[in-house]
Amino acid sequence: MTSEGNRELVSLIDQLIEEANTLFSTIIEKTKSSDSRSKLQQSQWTERHRLNVLLEVAQETRKNVARAKKMFNIPKLSDIFNKYSVYSSSNK
Repeated sequence: MTSEGNRELVSLIDQLIEEANTLFSTIIEKTKSSDSRSKLQQSQWTERHRLNVLLEVAQETRKNVARAKKMFNIPKLSDIFNKYSVYSSSNK
């Protein structure tokens, strides 16, 4: 993936994280302290609140876009945008 493609993917991940924070801000805030305690106790991710885990994974993926692309076998950035735009337009 080109550096331009990486920037586009990072931008998309940022947008998804922002939308999740906007849509689920109340839940995130209510579960944050419990999730932090679970992390301190080194709990497995399955024992933590799913939304907090998903946001954390998105943030870590954003930091490691090139490696994540290989891990998740993302063939083309346009595939992600197409799937996301279908999802976004169906939820309006």
